[in-house]
Amino acid sequence: MKTTLLKAACFTIAMLVFVTTLTACQAGSTTGSTTSSAASSGTSAAVTTTAGNAPVYPMKTDVKLTYWSEMNGNVSAKYTNAGETPFAKELSKRTGIQVEYIHSTAKESFSLMLASNQLPDIVEYWWSSYPGGTAKALEEKVIISLNDIMEKDAPNYTKWLKDHPDIARQIRWDDGSYVGFPFVNGDGRQTFVGRGPLIRKDLLDKKGLGIPETVDDWYNALLAFKSLGVKAPFTKAKGYLADFIARAYGIQLDADAWYIEDGKVVYGPVQPAYKDFLATWHKWYDEGLIDPDIATVDANIETAKMADGSAAATFNYVSRVYNYNKAAQEKIQGYNIVAAPFPVLKKGDAYEYSYISNLYSSSEVLTVITGNCKHPEIAARFLDYLWGEEGNILANWGIPDVTYTTGANKEPKYTDFLLKNPDGWTMSQVRGGYMRSYSSGPYVQDKRIDIQTYVMPEQVTAVDMWSKNASMKHLMPPIARTAQENTEYATIMSEVETYYKECLLKFMIGTMKLDEYDAYKAQMKNLKIDRAIEIQQAAYNRYISK
Repeated sequence: MKTTLLKAACFTIAMLVFVTTLTACQAGSTTGSTTSSAASSGTSAAVTTTAGNAPVYPMKTDVKLTYWSEMNGNVSAKYTNAGETPFAKELSKRTGIQVEYIHSTAKESFSLMLASNQLPDIVEYWWSSYPGGTAKALEEKVIISLNDIMEKDAPNYTKWLKDHPDIARQIRWDDGSYVGFPFVNGDGRQTFVGRGPLIRKDLLDKKGLGIPETVDDWYNALLAFKSLGVKAPFTKAKGYLADFIARAYGIQLDADAWYIEDGKVVYGPVQPAYKDFLATWHKWYDEGLIDPDIATVDANIETAKMADGSAAATFNYVSRVYNYNKAAQEKIQGYNIVAAPFPVLKKGDAYEYSYISNLYSSSEVLTVITGNCKHPEIAARFLDYLWGEEGNILANWGIPDVTYTTGANKEPKYTDFLLKNPDGWTMSQVRGGYMRSYSSGPYVQDKRIDIQTYVMPEQVTAVDMWSKNASMKHLMPPIARTAQENTEYATIMSEVETYYKECLLKFMIGTMKLDEYDAYKAQMKNLKIDRAIEIQQAAYNRYISK
């Protein structure tokens, strides 16, 4: 591994600590295997294929792979290691490949693992956050390109890419490389229906108000809540704090701050309309319509305030429609949280800046084969199983006759073991143990799974409402920056995003006045936001030309 990587790593002592810990883990404390036998490190890599080159599963090989990932909370709630889960055991049984799972919860340990040059065979990680990005990891041979082995050893994935050329274009790097197995949403519906505005309809009814459709409607609704004694008419934990209001002004913030406007890449927090949005947001805060504790609200506080009636509106996932109603309806008579449409400035306008994302996102987890893997063909065939029909069903639906059944129409349907677990497990915990659909992973998510988990008709209504008028017009595609661009971009945006978030809060609560907006814009220029825009535009141009 190159010196560049070693320089970015932690001190030698820390590296030794990690190596010692890794050795201890492999003895059994934080690693697990899908089999209890002590497998060989892998001298026989011979595999069986059909005449058409498709792998025959289960494969006959004594190769044992190592697989590193962060421990997902839905898994750790019931298991100490992913290798203990029914999903991992079933996957090993079907593929014939033994896997030792290595987990970590500390980000520092990932850097230490890289520095120690003791990479496992497979790593599931946000490689876009690697110093210099995925391109740098490929350049430094930390990870390998799949191009030389894809057709032979990943035929399912290869076929899927050929069948979906538009998404293949997004996944393929500018030089033509495929560098890993991504997570892909199976349908555009899944990419934007997950979150939106939520509001107390029972309180609106008391005041004779309808569900708000415009920014002015929202202002009147929050005023009404305040008049009814609600202490924090609108509350929100960190993340997407005010973005759904900002989009009514034609700008995007937070995680979606980069978007396309008339073929040009733009950054929302420096657009002219941002000042108009800030004026509205500060007015609402100044009049007591925004939670006075907004700077310190986290997810637990938000949930508590919505459930006890001290807040009446927020922005969150569709699951909260059920969670908030269930938590509050026994205590507050008539309590009814429902979804509201994304607001516009003028009634009848289309909500053009939709909450929609790419079916594939380059910022998501990417599962790669590392440069240390001695048998990349076995690793590829293990990962490729989830891209075939049977593997995709396992990833999305779990174990037949346990977590799902199929009727005469062969449509899978979740069982009560998942929907109404007899042992009190949440749906997320069941998914964490029996399938991969609990999180991003190396598979295609089935478009049919989410709708089956909705337990209230209001959730279905929310999905339909939020997906209405969804447009990809301004969507930033998954562009690929070069290693050099990534390094420069990361340095710039680290300072830019910190400054933007600080100022957003200050403008809202009034510690920064709108008279200082020009100074804010000047400082963003000093922090080289224009250069970051140039980098993004260059990468976008390359994407368009592919």
